Amino acid sequence: MEDERYSKLREVNPSLEDPRIICVGKYREKNGQDILVDAVAETSVGVTVDFVGPDTTDIVESEQIVTHGFVSEQRLIELFESASLMVFPAPVGAFPVATLEGLCSGLPVVTTPGVGTAALVRGVNPRLIADPTPSDMERAINWYFALPHEQRVELSHRASNYGSGFDEKTGLDAFAFEFANLLNDLGYDATNNA
Repeated sequence: MEDERYSKLREVNPSLEDPRIICVGKYREKNGQDILVDAVAETSVGVTVDFVGPDTTDIVESEQIVTHGFVSEQRLIELFESASLMVFPAPVGAFPVATLEGLCSGLPVVTTPGVGTAALVRGVNPRLIADPTPSDMERAINWYFALPHEQRVELSHRASNYGSGFDEKTGLDAFAFEFANLLNDLGYDATNNA
């Protein structure tokens, strides 16, 4: 099922023209959506944010804020396609699937240094990393939307390249390789002890 979702996301052609952001995740303080709401209120471009995930309907809607709550997989893919940037404003996070899905769909992602996927985002462009404050999120968002369309397309291609390696088979193969190396380093011969 996850492989199927990643296959669909790889086919997404994000709408890089419009200043539209997607933010995916359950609405709670640790995910930082309130930071993004405050940042968007101060941006110099007319940004719209689609908040997707459980309890996001608790966020107060405005001209710039649209809440969707939990959506079907098809609707999620449509929202990724209508966006030109993903923002994951959580101050910390292990390795959030939402950011991988954003990259996989070709969306540049703004996130914080405390999120495990920050290394991937930094590879797309270091200016997409923002501290978990409204002013720094605003800075990153304004920077991105001030770029010429051609540069946004280039960042989209980079995001897609970073996201392309994430599917179940690739992950299992990488884990098996690293695990075999670890066992070898420990002097354990897995071929004789199977």
